Amino acid sequence: MVIKGVVIILAAALYAYTLPTAVTAFHRSGQTFITWTVDESSYYDVYRHTGPINASNLSQAEKVATRIAKNSGNFRRGDVVGLSRVVLNSITSDGSGDQVSASTGVFVYTVHDSGAHYYAVTARDSTTVDTSNSVGPVIESEQVVEYVVAYSRDNGAFKGIIQFMDYAEWNPTYEGYIYLFGLFTPTGQSSSGKYPCVINLHGMSAYLGSRWDGTMSDRYQIVIDDRNNTHFYGFTDDNGHAVNYTEARIMDALAYVIRHYNVDTNRIFIEGGSMGGYGSLNIALRYPHIFAAARPILAMTSSAQLNSMDPATPVKNIGLLASHLKHYDGTPLSAWNTPEVTLIRLAGIDLPYLASMHASQDEVVPYPAQGGDFYRLLNGYKHGFLGWIHLSSHFGSNWVPGSPNINHYDWLLNNPTGNGGFDWVFRKDISYPVFSNSHVVGDYTGPAWGGEKYYHWHLMWGCPWTNRYQQLVPQEAQQIMDAAGEYKIWIQCYAETQSGYLPAPIYNDTVDITPRNLQHFVVNPVVQYTARNVKADSTVLQEKTLVSDSLNLLTFEDFYVSSQGSYLHIMPKNTLIQRQSVRGDDGKGVSLQIDPNPFNPSTRIACRWEQSARNERIEIAIYNVHGKLVQSLLATGSQLAAGLTWDAKKLASGVYVIHVRAGDRAILQRAMLIR
Repeated sequence: MVIKGVVIILAAALYAYTLPTAVTAFHRSGQTFITWTVDESSYYDVYRHTGPINASNLSQAEKVATRIAKNSGNFRRGDVVGLSRVVLNSITSDGSGDQVSASTGVFVYTVHDSGAHYYAVTARDSTTVDTSNSVGPVIESEQVVEYVVAYSRDNGAFKGIIQFMDYAEWNPTYEGYIYLFGLFTPTGQSSSGKYPCVINLHGMSAYLGSRWDGTMSDRYQIVIDDRNNTHFYGFTDDNGHAVNYTEARIMDALAYVIRHYNVDTNRIFIEGGSMGGYGSLNIALRYPHIFAAARPILAMTSSAQLNSMDPATPVKNIGLLASHLKHYDGTPLSAWNTPEVTLIRLAGIDLPYLASMHASQDEVVPYPAQGGDFYRLLNGYKHGFLGWIHLSSHFGSNWVPGSPNINHYDWLLNNPTGNGGFDWVFRKDISYPVFSNSHVVGDYTGPAWGGEKYYHWHLMWGCPWTNRYQQLVPQEAQQIMDAAGEYKIWIQCYAETQSGYLPAPIYNDTVDITPRNLQHFVVNPVVQYTARNVKADSTVLQEKTLVSDSLNLLTFEDFYVSSQGSYLHIMPKNTLIQRQSVRGDDGKGVSLQIDPNPFNPSTRIACRWEQSARNERIEIAIYNVHGKLVQSLLATGSQLAAGLTWDAKKLASGVYVIHVRAGDRAILQRAMLIR
């Protein structure tokens, strides 16, 4: 018994003095990478301090990580590109990066304060520190985090990129804090040097497969791995919040791609099917100022995916691009993650154009409970969309994204000749008309189980890409007049004559038309407008007087549309407001700039007047969509030229009209507050 006791004491003594060794640390782009050689311990703690760390001051150091696993260098998510261990340094050529060894422990700390710091790694709850398990000083700086290109193939046409997320704000016990996303880079040539960017979200448990294969000739494509099926939202933190962890890493990945590649920021899209359709719809609605269009396929719309969380769980929003969402922190998860509720909340906000599809015999995303009322809401709140309720099951072949069946008519976003595949030419910086209350569509509520319905497939408008593959509209009708005092757009029925899925060609319709996503034309809630339906030969088919509605939208009701096409032409009756630029005697223009726009909660108003107005008294009136004056400001021309800050923290989300007047000159601009 005595001998056994001695053995036990010796073993405990040996364990007490076992230390992780060869601790190293280096800092790069806002993160410090700490490595060590693991010992017999199962877990490790990591400490940080402003001075050298030793046993006597360990209690004063900040414990920045606890219970880091012995196998912390393992990289389970790297299996899609053949990686089993993490890579800490980016590669510049095809192949895989240098993976850390099996005996190396890894922790990556995201800094939030700049300066020199020291680190120590201890085994379990040990307080033993010496030169072998401490390191420093490390010169650190808080900055935007960059990621690690860990894998590349086909001359960089596809890259596997590791994200080390912020451990301090993450919940690493759920699925760790180290992720990988795939990036396809375009192999073709673009005349502008810029390419669209598409985020592709997979269905439930379908993170592997062909989405990681091949190349893309015409776009950047981000592929996300959500293998724990968080529905591309997130999970709970230690404080009982439902945090948008998955959404944040998706949007942070997008921000990274925008920073480092030639992305056309007016052509950013998101798409997905089933779980990915639900995720793409939610993200598109929450970041409307980023996406040009979204393609949610078989998305849940009328209820929230809770991921085993309580419906009343308060949400919390994180991420580089989520500042406008923090106003909603505390919202119950069931309301936050229900797309139809979001549609109502964003009634006055211009949304990405939606190309959506549901299956009328869907047993997985059960129709009509999901999707049956979605298109009626889009119609009622005058949002731009193209819809299809298809006669198929959830796993029917015709719903697969990219098939000619749905893309054949999806002329707004792709090739109308039916060769399959989106061309991603739709642009965020160009206005579009919203069609609603089409007489051809009739009741916008979805058909019964086993039915089929097409929403707006027969309607199109003139824009720079309408004639991309065939002559659909007159050449001169491809340009939209979107100026401060004039709006003009070509509207036409697309009388499909090729074999397809519309029951028959449609040559005319009567539909309500609402211009949205306006770039320069400003709807003033106190002004009347003359609106005409005008043929190409200037024959006026219809004429009406319009005033804005409660959402500050102008709608021409019962606009007659034919296969020959005609213009919707709108001008204010108030001749004072006719130009975005007002010319002074010296020939110098007047321009009004709102930056940022959209904004939250403040923005800068700057207006350049001609020299004679530098000391003139300038009035700035700000109206809400109901025409109510919500704030007025005074400034001189010089002050306004330098820029004036408008703080809207006490106002609700929505569109506001900024009206700047100097004497008999006036200029208008819209500003969008997104909280």
